[in-house]
Amino acid sequence: MGITESVLRFGFYAQSTHCPSRECADFVAKSLWRFKMNNKRFRLGYSLLGLLLLIGFIGACGSSFEIIDDRPEEERNAVAAPLKGQVVIELAEFEQLAGEGATIIDVRKLEEYEQGHYPGAVHNNGGREWKDDFGILIADIPLAQQLVRDLGVDNARPVVIYGSPRSTGAFRLHWTLEYYGHGEVYVYAPGYPALEAGLNFTPETDAPEITKGDFVLAKRPSAIATADEVRAAIDDENAVLIDTRRETEFEGTEVRQSGDQDDPRQGNIPGAIWYYWENVFDENDNLRPKEEIRAEFEAAGFLKEGAVVVAYCQTGTRSTVIYGLLRWLGEEPKNYDGSWAEWSRGDYPIAQPQLENHSE
Repeated sequence: MGITESVLRFGFYAQSTHCPSRECADFVAKSLWRFKMNNKRFRLGYSLLGLLLLIGFIGACGSSFEIIDDRPEEERNAVAAPLKGQVVIELAEFEQLAGEGATIIDVRKLEEYEQGHYPGAVHNNGGREWKDDFGILIADIPLAQQLVRDLGVDNARPVVIYGSPRSTGAFRLHWTLEYYGHGEVYVYAPGYPALEAGLNFTPETDAPEITKGDFVLAKRPSAIATADEVRAAIDDENAVLIDTRRETEFEGTEVRQSGDQDDPRQGNIPGAIWYYWENVFDENDNLRPKEEIRAEFEAAGFLKEGAVVVAYCQTGTRSTVIYGLLRWLGEEPKNYDGSWAEWSRGDYPIAQPQLENHSE
């Protein structure tokens, strides 16, 4: 195993074992990888640097590390903007927002974007730029803020996201930007095919020139659930946990990977209600009517007054669809970003229906 792989794998190890140096290891591993990709003439120096860092991380595994937020004080003290409740928009609203200068983000595959996209739309990989190798949000706040600004996002300008039909990426980016403090982020759920069919425009194939935005990242704790909060929710009668994965994942009969590793344990979080995220779409890949979704969510117990509602999946992506729709219905849900990738690796209780339902 080379130095590159060693440093990266230490980052993965720190991640999976909740090592205190996990954030720093992960950050440096990614930085080194980017450095190597852009500086292939300096492989020897890179390898020596990686070796020194690897030794230092291993020796410091019991110490406390954090990535410093070195932004200006006014940025560090910023607060999240109030949230707009609409979330999901219709075609006419898309056209109006675009005409008023909203930032339009296309989260389809890059090759699809390059074949044709809405005029002025910038490309993003559905929030993957802000995720580590286990699918969890990166800890480096200055870097995260810079990545948002690089999309041309401003604090005072609405953001409209579209993707393909049934796009988890659109909702993942919506949740990411809301958690990072933006107050006006919308999703056009039908996706690009409906845009192309419903609006009169000439698709563009070149990416637009982007003016860097002025977005200031200010975390919104109400949008995210930590593992400890989820653990506490298990015994809270006023909490609702929603497992949005496939039924085989919920039952523990399907093994998924996080990073390059199998999730070590299978099952679900005790007390969670299983609701498959794709149930909100019809056979034509359109969102079902709002009131129909509301009735189904209410029957499932997701709309309990005053309840803490947390959605999760494997890496906190599919669950953002349910997060976004609950927001659309006027609720204040949380997304468990770590989801099963984190839960299965920690000292947390699990339920295993496939064993409980088939015991002798």
